[in-house]
Amino acid sequence: MKFGLTATVVAAVAMAAFAPSLLNGFTFDDAFVVSANPGLERLRSPAAYVSRDYFDLSGEATWRPVVTASYALDFALWGQSPRGYHLTNLLWHAAAVVAWLFAFRSLGASARVSALAAVIYATHPVQSEAVCGVGFREDLQCAAFYGMALALWPAGGAIRREAPARRHGRYVAALLCFVLAALAKEMALSFPLLALAKVAGRGPQGDAKSRGNGRTGRWSGEEAGWLCAAGIVAAGLAALSVGWTPAIRPENPYAEAPPGVRLAAFPWIVAQYLRLLAFPWPLSVEHVVPMEGHAFWIASGCALAGLLALGSVSVLARRRFPAGLEAFVAFFVLLAPVSNLVPIYNPMAERYLTLPLAAFAWTMAHALDAGIRGLERRRGRQAGRWAAIGLCAGMVALYGALDWRRAADWRSSESLWGAEVARNSPSPRAWLNYAVALAESGKFRQALPPIERAQTMASDHPRILNTLGWICNEFGRFAQARAALEKAIALQPDLGEAHLNLAVSLAGLNNRPAALRHARRAVELLPHSEAARRNLDRLQAAPER
Repeated sequence: MKFGLTATVVAAVAMAAFAPSLLNGFTFDDAFVVSANPGLERLRSPAAYVSRDYFDLSGEATWRPVVTASYALDFALWGQSPRGYHLTNLLWHAAAVVAWLFAFRSLGASARVSALAAVIYATHPVQSEAVCGVGFREDLQCAAFYGMALALWPAGGAIRREAPARRHGRYVAALLCFVLAALAKEMALSFPLLALAKVAGRGPQGDAKSRGNGRTGRWSGEEAGWLCAAGIVAAGLAALSVGWTPAIRPENPYAEAPPGVRLAAFPWIVAQYLRLLAFPWPLSVEHVVPMEGHAFWIASGCALAGLLALGSVSVLARRRFPAGLEAFVAFFVLLAPVSNLVPIYNPMAERYLTLPLAAFAWTMAHALDAGIRGLERRRGRQAGRWAAIGLCAGMVALYGALDWRRAADWRSSESLWGAEVARNSPSPRAWLNYAVALAESGKFRQALPPIERAQTMASDHPRILNTLGWICNEFGRFAQARAALEKAIALQPDLGEAHLNLAVSLAGLNNRPAALRHARRAVELLPHSEAARRNLDRLQAAPER
């Protein structure tokens, strides 16, 4: 009953930390999956999820039916009201926090350590991207089902003494949660490794003291069999995901880097992630990852040396502080699916920390608990209790203030990208998105300088050229727009928006035959776009000149 109250409190803390997001509109990738997605209504049909049309209808780059179904449900409940979607995100965040609270407990942590870890997990500012971005709900769902699966997975002597039927039921439920996590986001495919670590380590003995006893005896055939089953399920899900995933988007700036270079960037990315976890400000939605030049290789080498040193310290201190080594290993296991071997469009996105944050929370909670226990030995249990309450209150106040500040950045696309270019001016994509946000608000005159700056920074980026053409069309600069759009199409022939905007430019230059040709191509590439269809109808209805 007492631990149930703890779960209620941490869920409330999780929702309060990001409550200002309820005032926000749709931002960032929300347009692809919700606000400007004409295929959302068709996703009410189960047949849409097993069709190749899924990717056009959902706006997703990979097969994620769990999160897509939640958007379809939200659409049925809320229509296009952003508040309902943000409320759903808050509920998923609270569910993930509670799931990990029980997962921490199942791994052998005391009730106090589990609560401290859950509070850190609930309020840490790096959660803001996943919670405030409706289009990133898959990270919250993946974390929720992953935590449930880990909490349910049997391990330890106490579990072995359960009735076989109950134990097998836990295995089945854990595997079901694992499947749901993976169908929300592919990062969950690391689950069999963490389940293996749980079985090989300590089971739920019920108090912190028993954590140091370790496990004795060999694995049973049952444990090995169910772990093999989890591995087979993971392999099947991975094959399914690869088989259904479309080709890498041509504009992915990291697609051309060799696998060795992308892998070499991973230590640098991990080092930056650890910095963000320790000092979570300023936050960014557009981290630039350098993958060339001597400076990159030096930075990557230094990061690798630092990580090896941190790992060595964790190994040497494993008897006095086992949580450090546990967290170090778990962090890499949870982050491995986004190691960038397969090119990721944004390889240092903060939302990728939604799962690895649990490992950070685990080690921080144990470190804080060690300090509290030292205080208890000197001042008594009452002093320790108040110290724990004070630590939780302090974390909620500090992290909560940062969460509310970051939620204000996410109020609209204009505020989000305006803050981004102020903190991250070297990023051409930040300037591109700021220009798009201004243009979508009808502020075309203010949008022109940002898109021109983006174009000078990345002159061969198809979407930057397309946006420049779109904005120039609004000013009647059809010749300039035509030049930019023709270059965009040469770089990416299947960019439907560029064909649509080029049709407008050509019509403005009185070249109706060419305009019709590109308008028809836009409809072919964007079959669900009302704007493409309207433009073609308008051109066909216009009289010959």
